[in-house]
Amino acid sequence: MSQFANILVTICKAIAPYTYALAAVALLACGVMFIIPSDRTHQMAIKALPYIIVGSIFVIGAVSLGQWIGSQITF
Repeated sequence: MSQFANILVTICKAIAPYTYALAAVALLACGVMFIIPSDRTHQMAIKALPYIIVGSIFVIGAVSLGQWIGSQITF
């Protein structure tokens, strides 16, 4: 079981930097959409922003929770 915990922690540590980078890229793209002088792109950015924020919270939270659970498993 400790091998499973080590694998879980390793996977979560490997995924963590990509989740932060993906969230940053999504927010950057949304910011660029606000810069473009078009009502259509502004509406698209406004529509996408809550999904980006909530999705980022879920993914980063899941990775952090997986790391914590993996570090707490002891037998």
